Amino acid sequence: MTKKQNTVLFILLGTIGNILITVFFLVLFTILGGLILKDNLAMMIPFIFLLAVVLGMIIYQKIATLIIKKWNLEEKLEPLFVSKYNKKKRNPLD
Repeated sequence: MTKKQNTVLFILLGTIGNILITVFFLVLFTILGGLILKDNLAMMIPFIFLLAVVLGMIIYQKIATLIIKKWNLEEKLEPLFVSKYNKKKRNPLD
C-alpha cells in the first residue's frame, strides 16, 4: 500500500474510533446526569454533548499520537499538513 492509502485508512479508522469514543462519553454523561440532575437533564443536554465531543477529540488525539509513535508510523503515513517552514528546498530540475 502507498503512503496515501495508509493515511486514508488510518484516518478512516481514527474517525470511527473518535465517533465511538464520543458516543461512549455522551451515553456516560447522560446516564450520570440523569442520576444527578433528575429534573434538569433536558437543560444540560447541549453541555453534555459539547463536553462529550471535546473529550472525544482530546482522547482521540492522544491515542492517535501514541499509536503513531509506538508503531513508528511517521514513515508509513503521508503528512497531512506541510508547514511552509519545514519544506525542504527543492531543485526545480528534479
